[in-house]
Amino acid sequence: MSDGVEDADFTVRRLLELKKVGPTVKEWTLECFRVCGINDCKGARWIRCRRFVEREIAKAETKLRNIRRRPSQTDELYYLNSYCGLAAHLGISLSLTPLPPPFLITLLIPAHSVSIPSKSTVSCETCQIKSRKIKNISRRLKRAQTNLRSHKLCLISQSKSANRLARSNKRLSKENHRLRDRVARLSERYTVVERNFRFLENANEVAQENLAEAHSGIVNLSDDRGVFSPDTVRTVMELSDYGVADERVGGVIESVCRLVGVQIDKVPSPSTVRNISLSSLTVAKMHVSERLGDAIDAGEYICLLSDETNKKGNKYQLFGAGLAKGDGGQDVMVFGLTQVADKTAKTAFDVLRERLDSLGGLGRGSEIDQFTDRFLAATTCTMSDRASTQLKFNAMIADYRASVLPKITAGWDKMTSEEQERTLEFHEFYCQLHTIANLTNVVLEILAEHERIVTGKEVPDLSPTVFAVVKEVARLFGDRSAGMHGCALEFKAWSKQNLSDCSFPSFLGHRFNVVFLLAARIFSQKQKLVQIIDECGGSKVELVKLAELLRLPLISEHLQILGMIDQLVTGPLWRVAENLKHVLETRSHASLLLSWVGHCKGDPISFFSRVSPVPSLQTIAAGTEEMLGKLLSVATSESSLEATVLLMEAMERYFKCLFVDFIDGGKYSGEVSEDTVERTQCALGHNRHIESAFGFVDRLHTHSPNMIVPRRLAKLMISKNHTTR
Repeated sequence: MSDGVEDADFTVRRLLELKKVGPTVKEWTLECFRVCGINDCKGARWIRCRRFVEREIAKAETKLRNIRRRPSQTDELYYLNSYCGLAAHLGISLSLTPLPPPFLITLLIPAHSVSIPSKSTVSCETCQIKSRKIKNISRRLKRAQTNLRSHKLCLISQSKSANRLARSNKRLSKENHRLRDRVARLSERYTVVERNFRFLENANEVAQENLAEAHSGIVNLSDDRGVFSPDTVRTVMELSDYGVADERVGGVIESVCRLVGVQIDKVPSPSTVRNISLSSLTVAKMHVSERLGDAIDAGEYICLLSDETNKKGNKYQLFGAGLAKGDGGQDVMVFGLTQVADKTAKTAFDVLRERLDSLGGLGRGSEIDQFTDRFLAATTCTMSDRASTQLKFNAMIADYRASVLPKITAGWDKMTSEEQERTLEFHEFYCQLHTIANLTNVVLEILAEHERIVTGKEVPDLSPTVFAVVKEVARLFGDRSAGMHGCALEFKAWSKQNLSDCSFPSFLGHRFNVVFLLAARIFSQKQKLVQIIDECGGSKVELVKLAELLRLPLISEHLQILGMIDQLVTGPLWRVAENLKHVLETRSHASLLLSWVGHCKGDPISFFSRVSPVPSLQTIAAGTEEMLGKLLSVATSESSLEATVLLMEAMERYFKCLFVDFIDGGKYSGEVSEDTVERTQCALGHNRHIESAFGFVDRLHTHSPNMIVPRRLAKLMISKNHTTR
């Protein structure tokens, strides 16, 4: 007997019979392969069959238990003879052997015919009922088969549709990615256009307001609260910087507005101008703080400039910061004008720290408690005069800088000893303009000694007769001569009439080489001065005495020597010091100057020669060829040569002492490391900016003696640091 299944599939009944071969799934699977006639029982097919057998047997047992709870032999037979789906799962065609008795049963199954017993053979009513049921089941199976084929065709159609949709989805995904990129680009363009639109919208509003003001004919300098606009405040600060008096600022603004045909609602009152000028000190400090803070953050080096002075019985201390510029020059920021009780180095150092602390919290990104330390750590050199208090002050700066560098320098402990020494390197430079100023006393002392030798009279060390002549000419014929004398006006009118216009600067108000400049001009105009005195001033004793002194040969010799020093020494040194791109360039002109002085000491006649042995000084000699020609037009005497030898010996000692660091054997002679050159790039060759600031303060004392110190400091910083420009 058999189950009637051939070349189709396993039935549930046959699947359950596999459990009789052994207790394990492996044995069931091997029996399944044996019954199917398959020898290849390895690989993926083995795994798939094993999983299927284990799952279907468990499911069949559960199903049979559920059927037997509601006894129905027909349902049980139908279920036992249904396909389990192994062939479709493995993708094979089975050739099955019949089952041994007592498992024979004939059922109607798909794709095979089922033999139905005739009525003659069926004597039992139960069999007829079962036969009808089998027929019904067969019909239902056929319908199920038909539905299965329909569902299969539907699934195939849906699979093809899904494939088409997948391809469309892939294509649309690419298109979506492309569109997203385009949307991102358009979004960026939209952001830019929106920003430009808002800017243009604001500009349009401002233009509309300006147009409305233009149509109304009145420009409002203040808002509804009566507060002046920032542009008005800046204009007031600029006018104050230009020297316009507080009471005149409003009138100047009105005059300019009338010039351009504009009406304004109101102008600042004098008290408002004073308040704005006083508050401008904060603006000036913020400017200095931001400039220094940016330089420190950028790692730039700073040269500290300092000096002190007396003005109207008050002692003042002033500081400045030299910063290297890209073109090789230096930029100076003046700060810290403070009235002090004394000029000690300790007072100057305390004032410096106080000024730096006040600047620390005003700029960008610099903390108050670190700005001073960072500033002094970035300070690699100083510029000052040679006063003892300044020398002590420079030493205090160097010591304090050495104490803070390890604290604020990143990676200090990881630096080598050589790198630490280079970082701690500190340089002190001295104003070369003071060298020129102090040369005056050296020259006057030598001329006084020469006068004593020639005349045998007692002459004070620093007051030779030629010095009295220079001061007397400046007093009587200078730009600031008193009106009671009347000599200056007559001399100017006489000079213009004789086509020889020449002026004498006032002796007062000048600190440096005015003695040499005056001597050169007096020597060139000596004959004309004597002539005008004889013609116009015969009744004035002081003029007669001055004419007698001008006629003395010794005075002429000394005036000639002073004039030649102005043409060949002090004038060139002044311009060289002001135009140095780097302070170390002093080495070249210092060595040339000493070489020239030594040559003139051995050959004094070369001092009066037009061709200088120092070409660099000769090419930038001060004055015109006419003045130099007049100085050389008079023949030199033996007395002049003797004075020249004495003078060259004294100048040689003087210049060797002051330029000791720049000549052979000095600190900066020979080759200097690139690191030293970079660290001293911020140093100037002079301290003129501080001296100029003191001159500005002196002018404020003269013209505005009652001005308070904060406003004086504000005007100084705004003017010297070009804050409003």
